[in-house]
Amino acid sequence: MRKNLNTLIYLSDALSLSVSFFIAYYLRNFGPFRIFLENVQPISVYLYALPFATLLLLIVFKLSGLYEETKWLKPVSEIYGVTKAVAIWALLIMAGSYLYKYDYSRIIVVLTSAFLVVLTNFGRTAVRSFIQRLYKKGIGHIRILIIGAGRPGRELARRLKSYVPIGYQLVGFIDDRATNRKNFPVIGKIDDIEKIMEKERVDEVYITDPTLSHAKILNIM
Repeated sequence: MRKNLNTLIYLSDALSLSVSFFIAYYLRNFGPFRIFLENVQPISVYLYALPFATLLLLIVFKLSGLYEETKWLKPVSEIYGVTKAVAIWALLIMAGSYLYKYDYSRIIVVLTSAFLVVLTNFGRTAVRSFIQRLYKKGIGHIRILIIGAGRPGRELARRLKSYVPIGYQLVGFIDDRATNRKNFPVIGKIDDIEKIMEKERVDEVYITDPTLSHAKILNIM
């Protein structure tokens, strides 16, 4: 489910490129400044290259780290990353067109890039809001169990709170010695881990208890 939700980001980026191109092509050929410019190739020529341009964009975004969920925690950083990645993509498109002697309109590339920055960030914000609503309903989130309610475990729990917007949810702690503390629920002992994981539908387990023996850790794993 979580992978399917993240796929929406890829689809949003691809759709943003298509919409940006059509807007740019329309403005170039039918906008108010068309009388000062020569006509360009029919749209079919550009549509042939659009799938390759889309694939290149997704690759550049991927290599730029724009599909890492932690980017959601820093919107300003994401906007900067998108702008930078789109600029790289545009340069690659121009370089590729030059090397292959492909005649194209540079104005269309520039306009497409400008609209792409805006639409990509808008689309990502919309998709992110949708996904976060699903997380709040318990769909697609990652349920985390921490073994060890000592200081390392509590510090990890505090850090996990900042990851709530990207779907991380703390189930509770397992500890043979500790008792419940405010905001740090101890839900069982280590021997009960299998039952707890099944009951609470745990996705990931973090071991923070330094006193656990190597054999005990292997048994948990």
